Amino acid sequence: CELAPLSLRVSELFNRMLLLSIAWAVLAVVDGSVPIPTAAQLRYQRQELVGITHFNMATFYRNGDPACDSSNWGTSQKPASFAPTNLNVSNWIASYEAVGVKSVILTAKHGCGFLLWPTNVTLPDGSNYGYHVGGSGGIGVDIVAEFAKSMTAAGLPYSFYYSLKDSFYLNAISDNVKPSGLLPGQINVTQDQFEDISVAAVEELWSRYGALNEIWFDGGISARISARIIALLNKYQPNAVTYGAGILNDRNEVDWIGTETGEPKYPVWSTGCNKPGGGSTGVSPDSNPTEYCPKGADCTLQSPDVWFWVPNTPIKPLSQLQTMYHDTVGANAVMEMDFAIDRTGNIDPTHAARYAEFGDWIRSCYGTPVASSPWATTNSVVLDVPTTEAAAVVDRVAIQEDIAQGQRITQFTVEYQAQGTPEWSLFATGSAVGHKRIALATASVNGLITKLRLNVTGGVELPANITLAAFSKNGCV
Repeated sequence: CELAPLSLRVSELFNRMLLLSIAWAVLAVVDGSVPIPTAAQLRYQRQELVGITHFNMATFYRNGDPACDSSNWGTSQKPASFAPTNLNVSNWIASYEAVGVKSVILTAKHGCGFLLWPTNVTLPDGSNYGYHVGGSGGIGVDIVAEFAKSMTAAGLPYSFYYSLKDSFYLNAISDNVKPSGLLPGQINVTQDQFEDISVAAVEELWSRYGALNEIWFDGGISARISARIIALLNKYQPNAVTYGAGILNDRNEVDWIGTETGEPKYPVWSTGCNKPGGGSTGVSPDSNPTEYCPKGADCTLQSPDVWFWVPNTPIKPLSQLQTMYHDTVGANAVMEMDFAIDRTGNIDPTHAARYAEFGDWIRSCYGTPVASSPWATTNSVVLDVPTTEAAAVVDRVAIQEDIAQGQRITQFTVEYQAQGTPEWSLFATGSAVGHKRIALATASVNGLITKLRLNVTGGVELPANITLAAFSKNGCV
């Protein structure tokens, strides 16, 4: 019989050595139980894109937390100062859908203390809280209800942000009522009274407006009221994830990734949870973590960086948004992106155009792969790539592991085979995969790609359930 060409025999030897190394990696993984997500955490992480809508008294004054201060309190204390001229929540929905976010958060109460719903909460003297949309001179529109109704009609889950630690109206900052310096229009309350008002407002918000997807705790929860807040969560919103709450043994915790730039450092691990008030990218599953916490990457989009709408402040260029997408969604995090409502009560038209441009890029670039593999429980996937013009410029892949089984992979390589050659060449390497890892080619690809191979070379409790998809830069608008 004839011997195969030398190049083929060398290639076969290489393949056998690779399979041996993979098998050895499987034997060498850490023995233990991989933490897995709750149903709420799994739902959250699979959303990939979440919106944070900033609209409150700060919109009409300045970006800040609190935006109200001694220089503007003469007017910012009046509910009438929150005065959108053409409030249109449907306009917001259009931009949410243009980007493709899967749920949205609204700042129902921010640092000034102003509420976007008409409250029945009372002050210590028995009078109404007063500082809300239904207060004296206010617009008289329950914006929280309008938001919930519009989101439901659009089929989008919704959530609320309520700052428990700050209220300029109640003279409280960083969770403490100031002992002096009360301005006219501020309410004189004790620390206990401030906390009672906060708990009552949260109960109203969580019990009135339906099931919430996510509850934002900016700055965490004071130890003094944590037991009461946890009881309300369990009673009214047991299926919501909690962002930044810092609750001990919180089963539905989402952790802050540690930066608001939208460009966290890779790798990002869903294994390992932050200490209260902290932010991090987690810890590798081979360090024996016992908790699962998806990482939320909240990010400002205006440039310079502000959360609330500021006149003549554009959204970052598309190229930067693309980098942020790759560094968050493409790195096992959830991108929580800002939508700043302007003083008319709408998305600024220049912002809306950039949101649409960003969404078009996401869909064109990652909507339809050139090729994709079926899900399989294995340590190696070989993907046949059609020999088309699009395949010739495959320059990125998306790797996923089934995070319902926990995050297991700690090391991988991707190789490619060019048309007319049996050799495999390096395409990309990495560590964390999780829900999704978008890996761009680390070097110029030589030739027409006909095959891609994903090799899982390190991890915990392998093999994992994985899939590989190839994408072409020709598809990106």
